[in-house]
Amino acid sequence: MSRRDVRTGVAAYFGGSTVTAADWYQPTPLTALGLAGVKAYYQNRFDDHEYRTTLDPATRTGAIMCVHLSDDAEKRLAIGGILDAPFNVSLFLFFLTLTPSQANAQADRDALLEAIRARLRADPTVGMGVNSGSPTIVTQAGEGPAGITTSTPLPYFEPPARTMQEASISFTVNTYPAG
Repeated sequence: MSRRDVRTGVAAYFGGSTVTAADWYQPTPLTALGLAGVKAYYQNRFDDHEYRTTLDPATRTGAIMCVHLSDDAEKRLAIGGILDAPFNVSLFLFFLTLTPSQANAQADRDALLEAIRARLRADPTVGMGVNSGSPTIVTQAGEGPAGITTSTPLPYFEPPARTMQEASISFTVNTYPAG
């Protein structure tokens, strides 16, 4: 199991199975709620068009997600090797809304965050369960005492009709070596 396996597995689960030439996982299963694409590695500068790629032109808020792994550990047994290798995962989201209503922008952010948490709860192995064929087996994600943590800093409004926002969703992914 590797950091790369966990990172790309999480990116594919939230972003879709196709990786573009620009390293976007698209189209996401949450395009209807404004998630345009997912990057397996953290980035914090984007062109405006990237927030809207793959989205219906009528969508008022576009979002981009980046996967970040902060800490990881190994829980080992002398007689059997690695028993568990938890990774602390943060999903960083960046939002761009092009309407005058800051309330609508925040409501769009809330709706997408709820959908991301619901997707995490729907498959607590983030697509990397026992029979998935993944090189790393995820035994659980977002479960246990740490659960799922969401952070939403204050939005930034640029008149006349541009709201920039961020959010992060953090959880632990517990892994077991495949094979």
